[in-house]
Amino acid sequence: MRVAPLPASLASDLDLRLIAAALDATPDGIGVTDVEGCFVYVNRAHAEGFGYAPNEMLGQPWTILYDPEEGRRIGAAAFPVIAEAGFWRGAATARRRDGSTFPQELVLTQLADGSIFCTSRDVSDRKALEAEARRLAEMRARAEAASAAKSELLAQVSHEVRTPLNAVMGLASVLSREPLNPQQREIVTLIESASAAMERLLGDLLDMSMVEAGKFLLGSAPFDLIGTASEALKIARVCAADHGVVCRLDHTEAARGLFLGDEFRIRQLVLNLVSNAVKFTPRGEVGVFLDAEESEEGCEILIEVRDNGIGLNANETPRLFRPFERGANAIAGAYGGAGLGLSICKALCEAMGGRIEVRSKPNEGATFALRLPMPRAEMFVQDAPERHEPNDAPLRILVAEDHPANRKVVELILQNIGTELTFVGTGVEAVSARRGAQFDLILMDMLMPEMSGLDALRAIRAYESATGSNRTPIAILSAHARENQRVQAFNAGADHYITKPLTAASLIEGVERAIVAGLRKGAG
Repeated sequence: MRVAPLPASLASDLDLRLIAAALDATPDGIGVTDVEGCFVYVNRAHAEGFGYAPNEMLGQPWTILYDPEEGRRIGAAAFPVIAEAGFWRGAATARRRDGSTFPQELVLTQLADGSIFCTSRDVSDRKALEAEARRLAEMRARAEAASAAKSELLAQVSHEVRTPLNAVMGLASVLSREPLNPQQREIVTLIESASAAMERLLGDLLDMSMVEAGKFLLGSAPFDLIGTASEALKIARVCAADHGVVCRLDHTEAARGLFLGDEFRIRQLVLNLVSNAVKFTPRGEVGVFLDAEESEEGCEILIEVRDNGIGLNANETPRLFRPFERGANAIAGAYGGAGLGLSICKALCEAMGGRIEVRSKPNEGATFALRLPMPRAEMFVQDAPERHEPNDAPLRILVAEDHPANRKVVELILQNIGTELTFVGTGVEAVSARRGAQFDLILMDMLMPEMSGLDALRAIRAYESATGSNRTPIAILSAHARENQRVQAFNAGADHYITKPLTAASLIEGVERAIVAGLRKGAG
């Protein structure tokens, strides 16, 4: 194919053939029009991009490459700018010889003799990529919005279910402390077991939604690793006893002391793994082993949960940590479960920067090993908190709770342990009561009419600061189990966070912890 000649006005004394060959090799379209707007030069890319041979375009007006309306638009936009600035850059919709169109970028530059030097580029591929990127971004935004809506729905459903469940678990806990005949005790035990299972399922579903939404938040505070694991085993032993399984705890000396991390999540990890081990251990033993290892990189805690149950096949282990996976179909049918516990354990470990592994053989039990980077907390704790020593006077406790059943649960649990209870039903009433009297502790529900628990908490802290009055220990009572609610509560001035459903043990322990934490902060 013969290359169209390059105009002498552009090349002057240079080797015209060399310049023409170089321009012809560029992938961008290049053309030159005379003062009449007709092509005097086009390179191969420019001509073939429109479906022409280079010679076919010579002498043709540039407007043949555009629909009439688009040509007028380009002229109106470009020529006034070229007359003033000497060049114009813009975008256009070009038309090929066959009538098809494509998006184009243009740069028009005026030469000394009045001719126009044009460079153009077909940006169809880039536009397609941009459109695909926009489509994917929109899909991602819709997916994230749907995930956020699902998470919010699950959180709301969890809260609404936990509220009546709190009454069931709390009243069953109160009954269990009463003298009962064997049949009555069996009924109460079944109620406690079933409601605890429901509470755990709610927590697992909520945690899974946070994992999917990427909103797994972790707390960080000093905690006792051995004590936290012991608390988890206390809960697990109730179910283990029904299975004829013994749970025990072993640890090295290195595991003693305080570590800096999320105590709630460590307890959840141990409880999930022990509960899973009990489920697949018809009879025998489940052991928890704790250790801590120091290295140049820092401190790492080791938590191992070992059982002598049915074990696993090698082909089952890769899918153990997927959501809703429960092992082989026969096993799933025999042992049940939602299949969320291990996937949540894996997500928790990864969120903490650690890892979880499993070692197992059929009929030889299984060992789940967690390694988590966890610095020792002694360096972060200047003074150990003094334990609250009770005296003969009853504890004056203000309870801000709007739900009648929940108020009754708190009353039944605390009325016989040396307390003087004052109940209010709104945040406004809680602030007013605190301004009118001094209390040893305030139990504040997070969601109440007129003024939320968090707003009431902030108002009380502001009042105490403004008047210089004693700082009152305050514990938040909430059916919300998400970490961001805990963070909000502590940022507002809470000393402790007690998650519903309440049991006698969890509420009494929460009262003790809140008072100790409040006294420590008040002394500081």
